[in-house]
Amino acid sequence: MSAGGCPGSVRAAIAGSVLASFGLQAVVLVSGVLAARLLGVTDRGNLALLWVVAIVLAQLGTLSVPAAVTYFVAEGSASAGAMLRSVKRVAVLQLAALIVVHALILWGIVHDEAADVQVAALITLLPVPALFAHQYGQAVLQGRHRFRLYNRQRALPLVLYSLGLGGAFVLGSGNLVGIAAIWAGATALGAGSTLLVAWVDLRRHGVSGPGPAPPTRTSLRFGLRSLLGTFTGFEQLLLDQAIVALALSTEALGLYVVAIAFSNLPRLVGQSIGIVAFPAVARAASERRTRRAVLRFFVIGAIASGLLVGALELAVPTLLPLFFGTEFHEAVLVAQILLVGALCQSVRRVLSDAARGAGYPLLGTVAEVSSLAVLLPAMLLLAPTHGLSGMAVALDIAAGAGLAVVGIGLLVAAARRGPKRPAHGTEDYSLPLVGAGIIEPQPSADAGGGRTP
Repeated sequence: MSAGGCPGSVRAAIAGSVLASFGLQAVVLVSGVLAARLLGVTDRGNLALLWVVAIVLAQLGTLSVPAAVTYFVAEGSASAGAMLRSVKRVAVLQLAALIVVHALILWGIVHDEAADVQVAALITLLPVPALFAHQYGQAVLQGRHRFRLYNRQRALPLVLYSLGLGGAFVLGSGNLVGIAAIWAGATALGAGSTLLVAWVDLRRHGVSGPGPAPPTRTSLRFGLRSLLGTFTGFEQLLLDQAIVALALSTEALGLYVVAIAFSNLPRLVGQSIGIVAFPAVARAASERRTRRAVLRFFVIGAIASGLLVGALELAVPTLLPLFFGTEFHEAVLVAQILLVGALCQSVRRVLSDAARGAGYPLLGTVAEVSSLAVLLPAMLLLAPTHGLSGMAVALDIAAGAGLAVVGIGLLVAAARRGPKRPAHGTEDYSLPLVGAGIIEPQPSADAGGGRTP
């Protein structure tokens, strides 16, 4: 599917991705309710802590090398099989280091805890290698535009986990160790299934490609440059919630958590569209098609997110008290303010993924760092005088700054050369930093500006 030539296929892929993401959110909600009812407050908190540690480490530990696999497979210069063989050694080293780091962190967290917490922590060592492998299998499917398989496989571990929780709930039995084992087993089965599906797809449709994989250091460099652009502090590390708790109060945090329940939906739309945009832009066959693909996904993301945000702005005053109770009425204004930032974050995610596909993986990382850099002074200026509403405005300003970095950066790149991906042997994949002029796109091996062989 070419990004420039099959808009119907692109629309179908986007629709499937969005529906899968909303389905995943429904599964997450169900599993969260079941786990809470089975475990109670304390053990639910213990499970959440162990879960977050494992997931964060698994995502950071890959150093976003799977993104490089997706890029070069979608770009067409190397086959999926060649890419996996190329990164195999670095992946093994990453995983070995990750297991050691994870074990040390868990020891630091639970060495003084009760025996059941320690056993549950030991069990959660298993999902990390599984999550690690799952990301590589997903990267192959995404790069090969197997979006139906991709969406099915990204949902499978959570679906299996929810089914396991449902069985425990029906039987009326469930403790921390048992629930941790259900999660570990579901994650391992889901990851194994993803690798099997990716392997079968490769065998069925061929593993050969037009050329060898890039050097491992090139894939690692690409991944490192895009790491923070795909693993954001707000969404995965919950930095916004930590800041609200530290800067204001636990009461303010309670209101904030309710308010962001609505702003998560636009961000989910941006993430879903970005899943399709990244490989589709990478596959574009010329400079002109690359620019058109970036613009198309920007427009789709802006319209879809804008319509959703507009509807939510009107509905929040009714829906929030209805779902959460009238005691959370103060969160209505905060939710409406945060929706503006959610719109910026959604569109930024689409543009960041499109920029990665265009060969500029650093741009999303620069945008994330810029957001965090703007947030602190905005927060210090607005939170003391306007409380939680001021914090929400500060978060909006930070989100807007990140979007501006991506948008202006892509415009600068287009004005200088156009968003052209370099040949896979090139060392520099970064965007010309706005105003600095210190990072330039590398010249293409094709002087005519077409696709690099």
